[in-house]
Amino acid sequence: MDRFRWDLGRELPGDRDLLQTGNGLEGLRVALCISGGIAAYRAPDLVRALRREGADVLVYATPEALRFVSREALEWCSLRPVIDRLDGKAQHIEDSRQVDLYLVAPATYSTLNKLAWGFADNAVTTTLAGALGRLEAGTTQIMVAPTMHGSMVNSILRESLARLSDRGVKVLPPRSGAGKANLPDVAELVARCVRCLGAQKSPLAGRSILVTAGPTPTPVDDVRLLTNRFTGATGLAIAEALWRRGAEVELILGGQAVSPPSWIAVTTVESFDAYQTAVHASQAEIGIFSAAVADYQPVESKIGKIPSGGDLRQIDLVTTPKVIAEVKAKQPAMTMISFKLESGVTMDALVEIAKARLNDGSSMVVANRMEDRGAAVLVDAQGTREVPSRAELPDAVVTWLEGAFREA
Repeated sequence: MDRFRWDLGRELPGDRDLLQTGNGLEGLRVALCISGGIAAYRAPDLVRALRREGADVLVYATPEALRFVSREALEWCSLRPVIDRLDGKAQHIEDSRQVDLYLVAPATYSTLNKLAWGFADNAVTTTLAGALGRLEAGTTQIMVAPTMHGSMVNSILRESLARLSDRGVKVLPPRSGAGKANLPDVAELVARCVRCLGAQKSPLAGRSILVTAGPTPTPVDDVRLLTNRFTGATGLAIAEALWRRGAEVELILGGQAVSPPSWIAVTTVESFDAYQTAVHASQAEIGIFSAAVADYQPVESKIGKIPSGGDLRQIDLVTTPKVIAEVKAKQPAMTMISFKLESGVTMDALVEIAKARLNDGSSMVVANRMEDRGAAVLVDAQGTREVPSRAELPDAVVTWLEGAFREA
C-alpha cells in the first residue's frame, strides 16, 4: 500500500544529529542555565536550536527546573549530561572554563534576585557566580530572560535587574501577554545569542544602518496602484544579518509579502511618498538601498475610485524623484550601497552601469539581471565579486561592509 509512504528526508548519521541551519554560533560554547519555571519545558527546543547555529551546549538546571522538563530530554538534545548538582569535579569551574555565553532561560524571580545579590546555593547560581567573575574579566557574556507572572515584576526585581545590567549582564525583554513576562520565542533567544557574540567581532556593532526593502507603490486612485513584483525578502535578510552582527538596524519596508521579526526596528510604508519621507527622516551613517523603488507615478491620483467599464483608458505618468540622490546630497558622508537590476544586457554592460553608480556616490553596487535568477555581482572601486545565489547575498553584503570599516 502507498497510502502511508511518507518522504522522511535523508537519514542523518546519528539519531541525535541535526541539520545545521546557520553558523552564527560556530565553534562557540553556550551554557544554558535553566531555573524552575513552567517555561523550562521549552528548553529542549532551545538546546536544539542553539546547536543548529553551530553551538556546543552545556546544560545546568536547578532541582526545581527538572520538575518541569526531564533530564533525559535535555541530555538527548544536548549530547551531554545535565549538571544539576556540584561535587568534587567542581563543574561550576572546570566545565565552564571555555563558555562564551551563559544564557539563563527561563530566569525566575528567585534566580535573578540570588544572582544580583551574590547567593550561590545550587548548581545554577553557583555557576553564575563564577560567570560574573569571568564577565568582569571580559572573558564571557551573560544574558538573562526574566520569566514570571507580572505581579512579581516589582521594585525588588527591578532593583536586581538594574544591578545586573550595571555589571554588564544583558537583560532580554520578555514576550508580553496575559499579564505575564513570558519567555521569548526560541528563534528570538537564539538570534539574541548570535547578536551578543557577533557584536564582539564585527566592526559594524553599534553602527546605525538603514536598510530599505520591498516595493514603493504609487496610487492611481484610492483603490488601484502601480507597483512591482518584488517582496523585500532580500532586504529583510540583509537587515537580519546586520542585526546579528550587532548593528543598530532600521528597516524601511514596503509591501506586505514578508514579515520582519519583532526584534528589528521597522517602518512600514505603503507608497512612494511615505518611503521618501521615511528615508529622509533617517540619520543613519550607512544606507543599504535595496527597495524596488517606483520609477514612475501618475500625474494625478484620483480621489475615490475611477469607475470601471472603460473610464480608465490611459494613465499619464511622470518620473519619480531619485531618492538615493536626494539622500546623498543631504548626507554626503553616508556610506551607501545601492542595487541595480537590468534585463537583456550583457554582464559587461551590467558592470559598466554599476560603475556609473559609483561615480554618483555609491560605495558599492549590487548589480544583477532578471535572467540570472538571483545571482548578482558586487561592484566597487577595487573591482567585482560574483555572488552565485540570492541566499548568499546577505552575508556577501555584510562581509563587504565589515571589510570596508575594518580598513577605515
